[in-house]
Amino acid sequence: MGHAEHVCEQLRAHCEGMQLPLESCGDDTSLVRRSLVCGYFLNAASKLPDGMYRCLANSQTVALHPSSILFNKKPDTVLYNELVRTSKLYIREVSMIEMPWLTELAPVFYSGADT
Repeated sequence: MGHAEHVCEQLRAHCEGMQLPLESCGDDTSLVRRSLVCGYFLNAASKLPDGMYRCLANSQTVALHPSSILFNKKPDTVLYNELVRTSKLYIREVSMIEMPWLTELAPVFYSGADT
């Protein structure tokens, strides 16, 4: 939780520095998740029929880390921050995203035919 608080403090400072209003998104986290896609679009993965995931940038097969809050939900498309190798490859620090966001927000990397 300390890391999340630190990130929140950084975001608050940046917003205040740019004189942006500090408003909660409430239950609609799509703007935050879309902003993550802009920075981490290379770390997108889509769910395979067996419940594993395929990294879209390099086609590696990975699994959601068991500590992930999304482990039992298995969303169709995710964005991850960390790739961990133990007995297999795991992705951690995962956010649920929508596949169309990739072509919209990173069109140079993702064409409609690739996703």
